[in-house]
Amino acid sequence: MIWFLIALRRPLMLLLLLLVIVASGCVGLRGIPGWFSMLPHASVPLRVGIIVALFLGWLLMGVLVLVWPRLKRRFTLFRLRRMTRLGGQSAEDDMQDEVTFAPGQVGSLIDGLFANLRKRSSTQLVRDYTDTLPWVLVMGPPGVGKNQTVQRAGLSLSLSETLEDEGLLGASSNALRILLADNGVVLTVPGAALSRGASQDTGWSDLLRYLAHRRLRRPLDGIVLTLDAELLMTRSGLEQAVQLRLRLREAMQRLNFRPQVYLLVSKLDLVPGFAAYFARADQRERQAAMGITLNWPLPERPDAVVQHELMQLCGRITRGLPARMVGLRDVQQRAAAQLFTLRFQELAERVSLVCAEIMRSGRRDNVIALRGVFFCSAGGDSKQGAEAMVDGFAHEIGMKPTAVVQPVPAGSFFCNGFFENFVFGEAGLSGRNRKAEYQFVLRHTAGYAACLAGMAAGLSILVSDRNGNAIRLRDNIHQQLTLLAALPANPDFSDLLPDLNLGAAAREIWPDRPVIWREAYFGMVQGLYHIGAAVRTDYQNTLMTRLMPVLMRGLEADLRNAVQEGVDPDRVRSDLKVYLELGNPQFFNRDDVRRWMHGHVDRLFRFQPVQHEDAMRHVNALVALLPVAQPLNDGLVAEARSMLRANLTAGQLYDQIRLLAVQSRLTDLDVINDIGMEGARFLMLRAQAHLSMQIPALYTRQGFYRVFLHYAPQLVNDLGVDSWVMGEQTQADSVQSRALLEQLIGLYSADYIRQWRMVLEQISLRALPDLQNASDALQIFAGANSPLTRLVALVDTQTTLPPPDTADHDTVQEHLETLGLDKTALPPGVEKAVKIAVKAHQKKEQTPFDSLTWPGDTISAAFAPLHGLAPGGTNAGQMAQMQSMLTSLYGTVFSIVSAADPSTEALRLAGQITSGQMADPFQSLSLQSVSLPVPLDGVLQSLRTDLYQVVQTLALQRMRVLWAQSVEAECEQSVAQYYPFVRGGSEGQQAPDMTLDDFTSFFGQGGVMDRFETGPLAPFVEVSPDGTLVPRVSAMEPRLYPAALAQVNRARSIRNMFFSANGPATLRFSVQASYLDAKALSATLTFDSRSLTYRHDPVQTMSFSWPSSGGGGDMGGIGTAGLSVVGLDGQTSTMTASGPWAAFRLFDMAQQQLLPQGRGAVFAFTTGGLQASWRILADHSFSAFLKGSDFREFRCVPQL
Repeated sequence: MIWFLIALRRPLMLLLLLLVIVASGCVGLRGIPGWFSMLPHASVPLRVGIIVALFLGWLLMGVLVLVWPRLKRRFTLFRLRRMTRLGGQSAEDDMQDEVTFAPGQVGSLIDGLFANLRKRSSTQLVRDYTDTLPWVLVMGPPGVGKNQTVQRAGLSLSLSETLEDEGLLGASSNALRILLADNGVVLTVPGAALSRGASQDTGWSDLLRYLAHRRLRRPLDGIVLTLDAELLMTRSGLEQAVQLRLRLREAMQRLNFRPQVYLLVSKLDLVPGFAAYFARADQRERQAAMGITLNWPLPERPDAVVQHELMQLCGRITRGLPARMVGLRDVQQRAAAQLFTLRFQELAERVSLVCAEIMRSGRRDNVIALRGVFFCSAGGDSKQGAEAMVDGFAHEIGMKPTAVVQPVPAGSFFCNGFFENFVFGEAGLSGRNRKAEYQFVLRHTAGYAACLAGMAAGLSILVSDRNGNAIRLRDNIHQQLTLLAALPANPDFSDLLPDLNLGAAAREIWPDRPVIWREAYFGMVQGLYHIGAAVRTDYQNTLMTRLMPVLMRGLEADLRNAVQEGVDPDRVRSDLKVYLELGNPQFFNRDDVRRWMHGHVDRLFRFQPVQHEDAMRHVNALVALLPVAQPLNDGLVAEARSMLRANLTAGQLYDQIRLLAVQSRLTDLDVINDIGMEGARFLMLRAQAHLSMQIPALYTRQGFYRVFLHYAPQLVNDLGVDSWVMGEQTQADSVQSRALLEQLIGLYSADYIRQWRMVLEQISLRALPDLQNASDALQIFAGANSPLTRLVALVDTQTTLPPPDTADHDTVQEHLETLGLDKTALPPGVEKAVKIAVKAHQKKEQTPFDSLTWPGDTISAAFAPLHGLAPGGTNAGQMAQMQSMLTSLYGTVFSIVSAADPSTEALRLAGQITSGQMADPFQSLSLQSVSLPVPLDGVLQSLRTDLYQVVQTLALQRMRVLWAQSVEAECEQSVAQYYPFVRGGSEGQQAPDMTLDDFTSFFGQGGVMDRFETGPLAPFVEVSPDGTLVPRVSAMEPRLYPAALAQVNRARSIRNMFFSANGPATLRFSVQASYLDAKALSATLTFDSRSLTYRHDPVQTMSFSWPSSGGGGDMGGIGTAGLSVVGLDGQTSTMTASGPWAAFRLFDMAQQQLLPQGRGAVFAFTTGGLQASWRILADHSFSAFLKGSDFREFRCVPQL
């Protein structure tokens, strides 16, 4: 019973009910008097029976409306069962292409499903699924794994599995699939729906129509676009992106709703290295979501945000690689895990291009609300597909496929978190379809109101006493007319309001009726039509004879006041135009007159709302009666025209020209489209500009010839768009027109130049972050279709504006288009005559410019440098030279890109350029840019800077690798923890001695430091006058750390101090006694087998060498060193040191003092309370024994 009542409330049934009521009234009243008669001789019981039959027929129609959809759903479910369960075969084998999307049956299929569900469970469950729970649409090309991804997303599909077992849900991948989860409904659209065809379009339209009708408030809570990784890695995927974008646009238009959209990249396990990278992934990581999300609502430039977030995701994956490789011992698995980061970065770049294509929109289109990009793997046998992808990559680079792909662990990856946390978790993010809700409420309210109004109108006709009302109204009208007070001689608007209100009220009560109303129901008086006509005529006469003169006097007063003030020419022109329109019907414009009258009423009754409303009603009625010519004051018109001619400015005319350009059919010029999408890839607006790259149509070649040259003389001669307002010109007006035209040319030329300069100054080169981008940029700029060449050609075409009689190539066609003709449609013999006629017409039009400076010359002169670079220009060879230079640079950069090790090649090139072995090829960009105009100079300078930076970065990376491998590792092992570079060890112990073999192999001739200095470092440094190495002054020189270069110089000083040309480490020094304590008898200084003794006798000098041939230690190094002092009491005190660096350790025990003027150093020893001092004479090597010696400050630097 409830469903039957719901069916009776449908709009169709309510309309039928209204018709039944009208028909019943006609039967009961035996027709409509004056129109027709119905059953005039039928008895009362017969008429009652007919009325009852009409209402029973209406109820029967309600039963049919209720039963027919149910029968249709049952028939659809019956066919669906047959298609999905036919002899144990699946529907995919049986239906093939015949049930691809079930056109025309989508609504019946879904309604039938919920009808069966209502029988199985409860009505509340069906309402939850249809009205409360979110609906998600999953769509994508065929074979991307949509169904498998949804099945393995961890959703609770117990209800769907039960219905599918009974044959109510199709299991075919080629049919619309409906899954009922506990937290929502998932609609999986077959891949064939993306293609264009009769059946696919019909089925897709049926689905959208069903969603718009049944899901009014929220047609969809989300759309999941599915693309698989194999498709994106092997092909671009842009074609599928275009198809998806077209379907999404259609859905947004049909549903009048913009839900959030998710891009899901499936089959991530097909990316090489996936198995190795996620080999140790736990269950929690598998069930999480992997991807990025965008802010909601969408940020500006969402495509750039997507690209940035994907690069951040790639960075996180790369940074997580070391942790992943901890548990991988197999070399192949570690290599595969590292390969996955590279392949995933390539996949992310392609995904960003697909996202940009999906979100691409025109100026008037809404941007598709892309909420996020996610990646997943539904599991399955992915080994075969991954091997195919690896073999495909190997085939592309000409290698024999040898890769062995590890099998992917069983189970799905990242599906659960995506559907639970984002798709269903963010349901309702897009809000509700408010517009559709309002339309629904308005439609139903209007239907109910119409029914009620019909019944009320029928009832009112039956019960109203029209005869009595007519008599009382007629008497009232006559009484009011006799009681009206006499009006003053010159009444104002407020004086006329009572009379006007009475006429309007009479007109509303006695409206115009057709002739059929002459005989009314129930004996209504004759002549009703004539009374209404008389009332209407009286009201119209009152408007024209009384109100119109009052308004004309007000308009004349406004115009006279504006002319006398003389400060507002626009107001004078507007009032004069309305005044002339009222006096000349051929110029009448109803909108202008209505606008002035409304403004006049607003000023008169601003603080009187009731009078304001009445006055507005009378004014609107008066405007409907116009035009009727009114008398004009010629003197006032002449005075106003004189004032306008004296105050007209070129700026006002220029504003009118810009308005005419907007109203024309010309389109703006998009610079990015004209230079090509490849150019837009590397050329961009500067970040601080925030301006458009479009040139308004007025400042293009067509705007110059078809708008400015056409309308400028006309506006100047006529002093405005509406020439009839100003009347005929005088001789003085002609002189003023010439001055106005000259000023107008100046304004237009300045704006034309400013518009193009503003765009050109914004163009700059996008940053080239790596070598591949730099190579691509050079390849595009050096190509035959270079965006730089196209930019020069575009500027040359749009700013070379000769007089029309010399512009033969486009002018004829442009003027014919203005007339609505086509040059190609003309007969061959007529074309020449048409060309002559057009030129004569142009010459006639351009006559005012003959004695003035041609505006095209001013515009062309501002861009003369760019004109010279165009083909046929004075500097066209310079452009060819630039193209040749870019081609040569592309060869240089491509040699680095194509090298086996690009960093090594970059280091070699940087070294040759820095050392002067070859000319700097990038310097030519700087030299060439000096002679080029904006924006070419900035583009070439930026290109040079980016090329330097890219090559420098690669070279420095390679040099740092060499430093770490050859210098840093050896330094940490042989130098860092040993004496003499470290004095004390851990826990207060002495540091161990560095062996002389290690010392020689690291610091000696041909050693580690010498090889690095004369090898990779040599091209980038030079010897300064003080003997140290300093960086060469070159733009290509890698930026080395100053601390690292200081250590290289210390190693160079050590080599010069200790090593001869090809010999081992050698240090010679001379020692003589300087002081002996008076309490001591003698002091002996011993180095291995040689000793020097001092007994307060004459000073002797002895020479020593380190290492000595008689000492211990490797390479004959000194094994021992000591000092013994014999006191007067015969006791001996000693100080000793041992090891290859014994002499240095002994001198470290003494107090050291430098002698003046660098004549040596004194070492004072104190032992047993006795002091003995020894002097080492000046020598190139005596400073080595000092504690603060520079060579002892050598330290290992981890990074160059």
